[in-house]
Amino acid sequence: MAAPPASSDDGLDEEPHKILEISSDASDDIVRAVARRKAADVHPDSDAPDVEEYKRIQKTKKAMLGR
Repeated sequence: MAAPPASSDDGLDEEPHKILEISSDASDDIVRAVARRKAADVHPDSDAPDVEEYKRIQKTKKAMLGR
């Protein structure tokens, strides 16, 4: 299943698969795993917090999973 294109509705500035640096037809398991890894790096409780990037990753995951 191909990822939906970025739209103004999702608040993303580029294609979701490009944000996660994965294939546009990556499986849901891959999307979840990569999003989890990237989110952990910027989580508000981490050593290098970036709340805006964390939110962007969460929006990207939802867009790719169609939720």
